[in-house]
Amino acid sequence: MVQPPGAADDATLLLRVEAFLAAPKIFAVRPQWKSFGDKLEFSVALDIEGVTEPGFRLGGRAQRDLLEQDVTLHLSHGPLGPKGRFQNFERLDWRPRAPHTNTQPHPDQTLVWLHLPGSHRHALSDNAAHPSGLRHAMVDNLPFARPFPQDPQDWSGFAQLVSMLWNVKELGDVEGPPWQDRLAPLGGRAP
Repeated sequence: MVQPPGAADDATLLLRVEAFLAAPKIFAVRPQWKSFGDKLEFSVALDIEGVTEPGFRLGGRAQRDLLEQDVTLHLSHGPLGPKGRFQNFERLDWRPRAPHTNTQPHPDQTLVWLHLPGSHRHALSDNAAHPSGLRHAMVDNLPFARPFPQDPQDWSGFAQLVSMLWNVKELGDVEGPPWQDRLAPLGGRAP
């Protein structure tokens, strides 16, 4: 049987990221949220059995003035893609500002046109089944997602959920983003 171009590469990539996802991990260094304008971000390497895994990162992103909403945590692998960047292979969006809709064909018909107005997970297993392959799905920002079974009520709950799903022991202890509430101008309402 002839495999489509890149199928062997996709199979190897899938085995590698699946093994990484399943393994117990700890931070190579403690994550620190950094400010980039109105965004807050962090990115750290992870260790497995005391060894930093090259080519893998855990990252986070939030909006400085959106308290307890629009937070993304992701696992990425790289360099991949046309520009040699790290690409996400797992992503969780907690209380996003905009909904997500799965618009591409998928072998699991329950995922096609699934509209997700709330928190959701772009799981490796769903995106590995992309008709054009995992690498394509990663470069395409993981087009398939499912809702969380239960939406965490605060950062601590979200971090604990992700810690369990991704087997990153210390993630549940990471402080949340250093949000800043918008202050209303005198006599007015916050924008």
